[in-house]
Amino acid sequence: MPRGQRIDLRTCNPGSPHLCFATDDIQAAYEELRSKGVQFKPAPVRIPSGPSAEGYDAYFLDPDGITLELSQPPPPRARKA
Repeated sequence: MPRGQRIDLRTCNPGSPHLCFATDDIQAAYEELRSKGVQFKPAPVRIPSGPSAEGYDAYFLDPDGITLELSQPPPPRARKA
């Protein structure tokens, strides 16, 4: 079987893989993973608007360059119905 071609794995490209892990404490998860050598794109950022407003997200890469995401949902009082 022939080897496939490497694709551009940026999350903005259709067909690129993306897996998200939900957490109740993104700062603690970020610090733990970072202390183990995980390289994050940016530190966790607050989501300013939309259905996840007041939540937080952080993106990082696995050893193959696949984007992974940490997500902390907004507090219940901030969630929109």
